[in-house]
Amino acid sequence: MAKIQVQGIGVYDDKILKKKIIDMANNLSKLAKKGEWSKSSENGIRALGRMWQAYQDWSRQNESVEINERMKTAFMVHPEDPDKTERHWVKVFNELAKGHPSPIDYGPRESDIYDWNDRSNYKKSIEEYNKYMNRIADKLNKSLDEMNNIYKVWSKIRDKYRKIDKS
Repeated sequence: MAKIQVQGIGVYDDKILKKKIIDMANNLSKLAKKGEWSKSSENGIRALGRMWQAYQDWSRQNESVEINERMKTAFMVHPEDPDKTERHWVKVFNELAKGHPSPIDYGPRESDIYDWNDRSNYKKSIEEYNKYMNRIADKLNKSLDEMNNIYKVWSKIRDKYRKIDKS
């Protein structure tokens, strides 16, 4: 079992921490429904946030191993059979389409917003992250532009060789 360090609270194994998070969330929810707010509720919410963050970080690290193995599947072109190329690409796109959190962990979560001593550091981290994501988006958008022209390219190539073939 994995040991997870929760800042300022303690060390838990993954199953116990998950159970503790669920129990705390349920208890705090019951108190909220009754309108029972106290200093201990505030502290409980902070503790829950830290536990949740620690569990999420641990979970991401453990999932990233599987993610990296899955995403090593590159787009490939079959040398002789375009149908096999298409089937392979569809398979890879379907893996990508499964989205959050698998096969790709896209980074920040809502819980990342909390517990910053200086909010401007969080904003700067998001700005830097967005610069990185924009570079990826630009590359993907360029690829989309090229993919939208696949049929045009195929038509030109096919017509060129049909002309040579005189068929």
